[in-house]
Amino acid sequence: MVHWISEFLKALSTDPLFGIFGIIIGIGLSLILYFRSIKERRPFYCVTGTRLISAESTNLADLQILFRGQQVRNITVTNILFWNEGAETIRAGDVAESDSLRIETAPDTKLLDCRIVYVTTPQNQFLLQESASKEIFVRFEFIDRNQGVVIQIVHDGARSGRVRLNGTVYGFGKIQRRQVLPAIPSYFNLDKRSRRMARVLRYFMGAYLLMFAGACVSGGIAIALGEFNLWVKLIGEALLGLFLLAVIGIIRQFFKTQLPAGLRAYGDLESLQPEGSQKESGFNP
Repeated sequence: MVHWISEFLKALSTDPLFGIFGIIIGIGLSLILYFRSIKERRPFYCVTGTRLISAESTNLADLQILFRGQQVRNITVTNILFWNEGAETIRAGDVAESDSLRIETAPDTKLLDCRIVYVTTPQNQFLLQESASKEIFVRFEFIDRNQGVVIQIVHDGARSGRVRLNGTVYGFGKIQRRQVLPAIPSYFNLDKRSRRMARVLRYFMGAYLLMFAGACVSGGIAIALGEFNLWVKLIGEALLGLFLLAVIGIIRQFFKTQLPAGLRAYGDLESLQPEGSQKESGFNP
């Protein structure tokens, strides 16, 4: 057994692929440590939403939709998720006075309601102020890493893309919009097509692991018969390949934009009013 292990390690160490994998892993880990050590402000936001009701989707000519006494053709609820992804704290004074943090809508979009439905940390002191130009200014005291806010907007119009967050932060520039996907999506939250694909991938991986296990057993038999080097090389490279795929997945997840833990429930298009909100407030004059 000891002889087999020593020969196995020897075969791996002399394989050029082993050195290539080691270089890739070393570079990936170095990049992760480097970006983790950088202190900078990284304000991002994303927009999700859904249309609640529309008079255009029915043939009833006399149907009227009223919101607080106002007649509208349709009602869309949009969530703006805003957070700091960087290690440097964003303070109120870090926002440019000439380009304040504000919510803007398309000229033909009627804003019906706007309120804060969730904050990760109450001490951030987020509040909304409506201006005469119908812009909604977002004020706060500070935002540390992975802290943020969810702002819910009710408006007419069929698309949430008509709403955006604008502003400039010193040391970063214009606030950037990101398309964010959950790090580990739940199987039960997938649609039918995605579930079928997940089942196919699961069966494929199961068959692959069975073939790999069979190769290991065959390799053990080959070792017993003296045909050692070929099977050791094949098994070793297969193991290294699986390990490399795992490392690449970890590195990819690190560089992929993720929502802070408290905001993930609001990243779903259907999650408009999750339980456990820490704060809810409307316009602040």
